[in-house]
Amino acid sequence: MTTSRLALALRHSFARGFLMGAGVTLGAMVLVPAVRRSMRPLLVGAVRGAFDVADEVRTQAALLQENLEDLMAEAEYEHKQILEQAAAQAQETLTSAAGEAGVETDVAPSPLKN
Repeated sequence: MTTSRLALALRHSFARGFLMGAGVTLGAMVLVPAVRRSMRPLLVGAVRGAFDVADEVRTQAALLQENLEDLMAEAEYEHKQILEQAAAQAQETLTSAAGEAGVETDVAPSPLKN
């Protein structure tokens, strides 16, 4: 009679799932120590690989930051050069226009009074 109840229980999906889960659990309890010993080098290698990837990402990020800083410094230098050229050109234009108008551009600064 017990066999027929077991056969009936196996026909229902819940009971079948429960028994399969119990079997997997028991199998894992027996196999885990062996699997753990054989998988440990693989897992250590995977974690070491993750550290290597993290180090490489940090290195690449530092290089990218350095390149961006160099780019910004170069752009700032060129911008200042353009401003200096524009200022020199404006001064030359003013000097030329003043000369044509007969205005003296070399004016001595007035002494400061206390």
